Amino acid sequence: MDDKDLEDLYAWIDEIPLSRQKRNISRDFSDGVLVAEVIRHFIPKIVELHNYQPASAVKQKLENWHVLQRKVFKKLRLVVPENVLEGVTQQTPGVVEVVLNNIRLKIQQYLLNERQGSNTKSPKPRTTDHTSSPRATKKTLGVHAASPPTSPNKIDEEYRAPTTTINRSRGKKSSEDPYSIIEAQKKELVDCHETIGILKLKIEKLEQLLALKDQKIDGQTTILVIGFILIVLCRS
Repeated sequence: MDDKDLEDLYAWIDEIPLSRQKRNISRDFSDGVLVAEVIRHFIPKIVELHNYQPASAVKQKLENWHVLQRKVFKKLRLVVPENVLEGVTQQTPGVVEVVLNNIRLKIQQYLLNERQGSNTKSPKPRTTDHTSSPRATKKTLGVHAASPPTSPNKIDEEYRAPTTTINRSRGKKSSEDPYSIIEAQKKELVDCHETIGILKLKIEKLEQLLALKDQKIDGQTTILVIGFILIVLCRS
């Protein structure tokens, strides 16, 4: 996600009334509680907030996310890989933004499908009401005036599916075989898991380097202190 996508996502979240103030998005959304509140704001009937308790321990955070996965994401046709959930609960920078972006796309798709389904069941004659215009549709879905963010990058390319589905629901027909699409998405998912594994290794190596640097700094600080004490003693 580029800076424009992130700004658009943050603006979208800021418009949603939440139970806690948002100071650090990676930390504030890590336990899944605010995520449940975001979804409930748009689709109240699929979220029961009492199922999610504020947590600081990674284990309890994961339990909240697993409940979301079973009870809510399933209805949105969204699957978040386990290693991505671990990244969110461990407050890995940049991961929760990708998840929120795809939740946003799935919310849009859900509301759009619901709207189209109600129009199909009870068709109404055209009036001067402009609710069927693209601009009004975006407003109904809680989308910013700007176009929806582009699909996330290498963190998890599996999430390109929601954008494609929305485009098709607006009239674009695909000539691809559904089984080919599924196989391609499976391959992308495997590639994404490998990419996440590589990123985790890089993070671990960076943490090791930082620890070594801290040790060197502590050692040099100790030497400087001892040297200073010796100088003071010699002068006295």
